[in-house]
Amino acid sequence: MSTRHARRIFWLGGLGIGLVGLVVLAIFVVPAVCPSCVPGSGQPTPKATASTAAGGPVGTDVGERAPDFTLTDIDGSSFSLSELRGRPVVLYFSASWCLPCAPETQELAKRKARYSALEIVWISVDPKSDSPETLRAHRRRYGRDDFIYALDTAGVTQLYRVVSLGDLYLVDAQGRIVFKGARPVGTKPFEEALARVISQ
Repeated sequence: MSTRHARRIFWLGGLGIGLVGLVVLAIFVVPAVCPSCVPGSGQPTPKATASTAAGGPVGTDVGERAPDFTLTDIDGSSFSLSELRGRPVVLYFSASWCLPCAPETQELAKRKARYSALEIVWISVDPKSDSPETLRAHRRRYGRDDFIYALDTAGVTQLYRVVSLGDLYLVDAQGRIVFKGARPVGTKPFEEALARVISQ
C-alpha cells in the first residue's frame, strides 16, 4: 500500500469518526441542553427569558431574581409573576396525576392557611394531559380556592429548568429566589426559608 493511499484511508477514517461525533451531539447532547432547539419537541418557546435587570441578575439560582412570566389561570384570568411582587410566592411545578405531589399540595394549603400573604402558584407541567377541569378538581381535593392554578402553555417549565415533578421555588417579596428544591415542604431548610420571607 502506497503512503499516499494510506494517508487517504486515514483521512477518510478520521472524517467518519468526526461525523459520528456530530450525530451523537445532535441526537443526545442538544436535546438535553436545549429541548426547545429540537423540532417537534412540543414545548413552546418561553415568552420570558433570563437576563440582567435592575436589582441584580435574573436566573433560577438562589439569590437571583426569578424570571418573569405570564400565564392564564384555570379561571381564565391572565397573571404575571411580577404582578405578585410585594408578597412571597411559592412556584410549585407538578401535574394532577403526580401522586406524591398530592400530599405536598395539602401541606402547602396548610402553609397558606397559616400565612395569608403567601401566594401559591401551582403550575401543571403537562398541559396535554391536564385541563382546567382536572386542575379545578385537584384544587378542590388538595389545594385551596385561593391557590393560583395554571397550565404551562408558555414554556415556564423550561424557563425554570424544572427536572422533576414537585420542583418548588420560593420567591421573596422583592422577587428574589430564596429557596429551591424537589418536594421540600416540611424539611427544615424550606421551613426556615419560608419563615424568613414571611417575617420580612
